[in-house]
Amino acid sequence: DYETKIKSFPNCQDNKGRQCGTFWVYDLDDLEDSPLDNVDSQADFDKWENWKFNQDVDIVLFGLTEEQDYNYIYCYAEDDETDDGLRNGGLGLAPNKMQWSALPADAGSDNVHTMGTEIGTVKTLDESPPSFTMLAMQDPTAFNDRIIVTFQLNEAGTAYCRTTRTDSGETSLRLNQVLSANYFAEVTSPTQTGYITIEQLEMRDTLPLYEASQYDVYCWAKDSAVDTQAAPRPNYMTQAYLDLATASISAPLGGKTQYVWVKDMTPPTIIYVSSEALTESLIQITLQLNEPGTVWCHPAVPTSASAYAGTHMDIGDVDGGTYISYIKGRQATFKQFVHEAYRNVDVEVTQIDRDDGSAADALIKETPYNIYCFAEDDWRIEAQNSNFHSINFDIANAATPNMTVGDGNEITYAHAEDVKDAIGLVTTLDLTPPSITVVSVAAGETTITVTLRLDETGTAWCQAVRYDFNVPTVLEILDTNFFSTYTYDSATPSATTTVQILGYDRPKNDYNSYVSPLYLGTDYDVYCYADDDLCQGCKVTNGVSFSHINSTRTFIRTQDLTRPNMRYIHAESISKEEIIITLQVDEGSRVWCAAWSTPPAAITDTASAIAAIKAKESTCKDGQGKNRQCGTFWIYDLDDLEDSVRDPLADDGVNNRADYDKWENWKYNQDVDIIVYGLTEEQDYQYILCYAEDDEVVPNTMLYDSAGQPGPFNMYTMQQEIGTVQTLDESPPSFTRLALQDPTAFNDRLIVTFQLNEAGTAYCRTTRSDSGETTLRINSILSADYSQVVADSTVTGYITIDKLESRDTRVLYEASQYDVYCWAKDAAVDTQSLARPNYMVQSYVETEVGANTATPLGGKTSRVWVKDATPPTIIVVSREALAEDTIQVTLQLNEPGTIWCQIAEKDSTSAPLGTYCRAADVRDTP
Repeated sequence: DYETKIKSFPNCQDNKGRQCGTFWVYDLDDLEDSPLDNVDSQADFDKWENWKFNQDVDIVLFGLTEEQDYNYIYCYAEDDETDDGLRNGGLGLAPNKMQWSALPADAGSDNVHTMGTEIGTVKTLDESPPSFTMLAMQDPTAFNDRIIVTFQLNEAGTAYCRTTRTDSGETSLRLNQVLSANYFAEVTSPTQTGYITIEQLEMRDTLPLYEASQYDVYCWAKDSAVDTQAAPRPNYMTQAYLDLATASISAPLGGKTQYVWVKDMTPPTIIYVSSEALTESLIQITLQLNEPGTVWCHPAVPTSASAYAGTHMDIGDVDGGTYISYIKGRQATFKQFVHEAYRNVDVEVTQIDRDDGSAADALIKETPYNIYCFAEDDWRIEAQNSNFHSINFDIANAATPNMTVGDGNEITYAHAEDVKDAIGLVTTLDLTPPSITVVSVAAGETTITVTLRLDETGTAWCQAVRYDFNVPTVLEILDTNFFSTYTYDSATPSATTTVQILGYDRPKNDYNSYVSPLYLGTDYDVYCYADDDLCQGCKVTNGVSFSHINSTRTFIRTQDLTRPNMRYIHAESISKEEIIITLQVDEGSRVWCAAWSTPPAAITDTASAIAAIKAKESTCKDGQGKNRQCGTFWIYDLDDLEDSVRDPLADDGVNNRADYDKWENWKYNQDVDIIVYGLTEEQDYQYILCYAEDDEVVPNTMLYDSAGQPGPFNMYTMQQEIGTVQTLDESPPSFTRLALQDPTAFNDRLIVTFQLNEAGTAYCRTTRSDSGETTLRINSILSADYSQVVADSTVTGYITIDKLESRDTRVLYEASQYDVYCWAKDAAVDTQSLARPNYMVQSYVETEVGANTATPLGGKTSRVWVKDATPPTIIVVSREALAEDTIQVTLQLNEPGTIWCQIAEKDSTSAPLGTYCRAADVRDTP
């Protein structure tokens, strides 16, 4: 039954997927035998899908069991012979078949049994990846620098592991990353346990794993599978398996174990940053830890100190057995949680334990203390209370040799002593400031003297600010640096000292000694600040509060005994009857100006000068469109903001900053425009006097002294600075003579003779009288470009016009009448000698000169003849005899005129002399 069993095996096919028994292995005989085998030609035979005799044929047995030894593999063949060899039967109906015989004599290639023996045993391949049957690690780890992975596989193979910090942000590791770490171990059977020790992220790294950190561990494996020839043919765990959480130690679902703690076995290090006493009973110690934890501090009295000696904790009480409990505090506890490494934390101590531990008392001011500090990390707390734990986590594994009383690794006594020595002695402060009593304030014009006393030894500073300005800050008062020291004596508690204020402030510039001056006649508020002397061991003195500074406010007004100072800026005439004077005054004042063209005889001294100037106040006003009569407006200074508040009778209309800033108000040390008017046109005014008086109750006035005392307070000095100002010439010029020869002297030009009533320039232009132009505009006259300048009214000017415009090519026509238009501008200038000409108006240009050229009424001269100095030209058109006694000659002239003709005898010999006109008788001379 071997044939039946082999043929009935269902999972047999060639490597082209055809069921065994459905395809042929062809030989050349198949080219001509029955067409039932689908091979009728060489082309059919050569098809790639057809197996050929004596060539390899691949038969695939499938549906077998993985990794199974198959010891009995039989192959069977039968040929394609018919029943009689003559093609009388069907294809293969009488095949020759392989035999089955186990006898040695029958062994051969036609024996199924022999073939099975040759094939021997074949084992199906292992194609399944390995899986972990155990994957575990101690959490927290046994060591503070490594993770040890314990594992088993379901078959022989090699496991690889790699770790990454949980907080690294990596949510997956690729297979090549796990392999590159180079941490692995091989097991040869499912029962063997393997161990992988991970000390760095990769074996080639130099940095170890960080203690007190959580890590995610990724493990992957490959099996030790081989192929039929015993060559390695391993199967690999997939990426998906690697990324899958373990979930169970003994039956892992994947290779990823998250949140494994690397144990912290190192105590923290206290880093001393600074310490200082902040109050009379509070000391602040600024520290850092090199890892998160908790820090405690407690004061101790130096052994040599007298305060609290023998009654409170001192440095002799602290040793290796007591340091933890004493520093943590038996009654008073001062601690800070350190959440971040190397971040400053401030521990503030305010009390000290008694020796017997029964109570704690406040620190005493101006007393030195030693400070002890103790720290432990938060290792156990951090591990136990983390948000996530691995499946291996056991809090019992968190214990370390450095944990004795708490939940963290503790510093040693030696370290606590080192920190105490680094901090050194800290002395509490004296924070009680002195008290200031202002006894009196006196002022000169530019100085203020403050008399005061303090209730303890210290230094007082004072500053003056403008009345009702903001209270100065402590730094502003100190910056002015007007101070006086005070030594308190209980025997004479009412003794005083004086602070002299010599200026307003000290602006920051290249001159460190410069002080802005105080201004005379100005309201000030005086404020004072004081601090005590530096106490023993203190870093800062005690200064009075801002409210105490405010309580020292004292009003004072500097004296004003100084005449107002005037500064000349500019003066010029702005019209034919007005002169504007721009000036400045250095304080609140009223101002007057007056102008004379001749010396004012009435002015001999200050009083007469004031009277003479004020007498002309009706022709004096301010500028910029305000037009207020001099003496009715003020020039304001800052003092005017508050004077009416203190003295209602001094109300000047400026009570606040908004009033002061109004555009119509003049300000001190800024330009003020004063206009004197009603003056004579084009007149030199050599005597321009300006006067100011300030706004004091008894005004300080400028003086007049032509013999001495020059300066900005002297009206005479100002008059010399202003000098001579001439009012403007605002009248247009006019012709005092305007004449032309008519007919002209030449046959191609017009010559205009003119004089002006002042220096200026005349322009003329002509147009033919028959042109139809009844006027010429001024711009047309200017464009002709015929002009002449005259220096004054006595100079006669001449303008020669030979064309309509000087740029034309055609000259004027002779025997033609022309209208001549003349226009002029004067040579007037302004105060700065810049051209400011006045122009004749169009109507003057269009007005006829009139009957008298010596007193012309306008600039137009009509119908001027250009002389005709050229004879006409006769043009012969034709000639003919009309009769026996008549000859007609047709002629033309090139201009209007009269023609005469006379017959002359051509042959002078044909007629007696004197009988007829002969050609020889016609000559150039009569």
